[in-house]
Amino acid sequence: MSGTPCWSPSPDGPTSSRGCPGRVGSLRSCWLGHADVVGAGPVGWSRPPFSGEVADGRVWGRGALDMKGQIAASLLVMQLLAAHRMPLRRDLLMVVTADEESGSRLGAYWLWENHRGLVEAEFAFNEGGGQRFVTPGGPVYTVQVAEKGSARMRITARGPGGHASVPRPQSAVFALAEALLRLRAFAPASVLLPASRRMPAVLADLHPGPGAQAIEQLLRDPTWARAHGLPVDPVLREFVVAGLHNTATPTVLSAGHRQNVVPVEASVVLDGRLLPGEAPERWVQQRPGVRREVPARRGPQTRDLNGRAPTGRPRPPSPRPGR
Repeated sequence: MSGTPCWSPSPDGPTSSRGCPGRVGSLRSCWLGHADVVGAGPVGWSRPPFSGEVADGRVWGRGALDMKGQIAASLLVMQLLAAHRMPLRRDLLMVVTADEESGSRLGAYWLWENHRGLVEAEFAFNEGGGQRFVTPGGPVYTVQVAEKGSARMRITARGPGGHASVPRPQSAVFALAEALLRLRAFAPASVLLPASRRMPAVLADLHPGPGAQAIEQLLRDPTWARAHGLPVDPVLREFVVAGLHNTATPTVLSAGHRQNVVPVEASVVLDGRLLPGEAPERWVQQRPGVRREVPARRGPQTRDLNGRAPTGRPRPPSPRPGR
């Protein structure tokens, strides 16, 4: 196994790479992962989220699933390949990046822009898929072949301000709350792509009887309601719903600076996820009852409302057409 070069555009964002050589002149494959995790507070955890505690035969902590477990498994395989001198048809790289959870500017993007020749590969295998579900027709394992793109937006409501001792029904907070209720009731149009069609088709074979009938009806006439009503494993049903629809989920709400002052603005960030080939500007036009939406931030996964990606930044190689 070759050495482990480590690069870092920031002290907080190291990125590393290892490799097993294959045939001379062959194209490379890459196992890609990220070592950073989403922040976590102590509330709601049965064990400290950053302890890495080993209990009941498992490692507990933030990032164990996303995605340190897969990184550990990939590293073990790389070590076994090297130890047993397994002949490979192509070079195999293992690349572990930083900053994936915050946009990849200090990770995959930086690596692609500054060390492209060292990490460019024909195929890359990343997180996603690999979950096991038990169905009436036997166990099934998910395989991810694509991923949604991002269309993050901020909705801002404006209204009269003043002292909180005087209620104002037209305040920005109430207006934003009404917009969020409309968003919750919104049923986006279903989009049947080849990959998203194949998944329910396979599930129909594994769910004989009423399950297969419901799935076949969904494939003939896909709707938001039919997808939500599928009589399958709840997590599988979520996969089907997300795989057939563009979605927008409220994540961060902001309003006010003092408890006794009515804010004149209230906003919410929507984490929009678009199916491959879907244009951000088309999606924005479908949002229910929203007068103005602006990009929440400009990052490597953000497109503006005209569908343009940030300029001057080539996209890194990925087995996923956008996340």
